[in-house]
Amino acid sequence: MSKEEAPGSTPSAANETKSAAVSGSKEKTDELTFNVGDVINGYKLVKKIDEGGFGQVFKVTKDSKTFYAMKLELNCQEGCSAIKLEINVLNQLPKNNVFPEMKHGGKKVKFHYLVLELLGDNLKMLKARSPNPEMFTDGTWSRLGIQCLYALKTMHDRGFVHRDVKPSNFAIGLNTASENRSRRVLLFDFGLARK
Repeated sequence: MSKEEAPGSTPSAANETKSAAVSGSKEKTDELTFNVGDVINGYKLVKKIDEGGFGQVFKVTKDSKTFYAMKLELNCQEGCSAIKLEINVLNQLPKNNVFPEMKHGGKKVKFHYLVLELLGDNLKMLKARSPNPEMFTDGTWSRLGIQCLYALKTMHDRGFVHRDVKPSNFAIGLNTASENRSRRVLLFDFGLARK
């Protein structure tokens, strides 16, 4: 397989990561390793952001100036794919400031991938990293909570239920050249959402 179609298969011990089979499948269909430096559909993997039973998330770039998040998951024998479901949900949600912008999604021989707008810290991380508990006043948490509820309402208005509502699935937006989303809370991770 070319480097474009499948990431390297012999990583160093420090970079070794093996994605688990997607949820819904009881055993691994195959092992696939993604490494920083691999290129998938023109996107270079820059840094691993997260890993779990769903697969892996990397910070990626096409031009070394603009960065995105890429979710990767193995294909499973049953044909299930959280990423495929997530693409379907994102295509039906309004393009606004409460959901991350989807850039690209697709399927390769052994895995699915989804490229999204890169977000800042999620609310769980933000609270844990806060050096001073008083930094987030009751008023601040109230404003954040209202934004979270608005994102859920927007989703419900389109007929979807998220089914995985938790602080780690709400993140603060980042500033971009085109707009300032750093004071906005965005809802993400739609792999369990249903209509």
